[in-house]
Amino acid sequence: MLQTQAVSAELLELLKNIMKSELFSNFVLVGGVF
Repeated sequence: MLQTQAVSAELLELLKNIMKSELFSNFVLVGGVF
């Protein structure tokens, strides 16, 4: 159970980093155009 929580926390951090990244922002902008 604890291991699952640790993995979830890591995924959450990864997601946050992706959201902050410039590449993600550009991807969303392009996605919004279509």
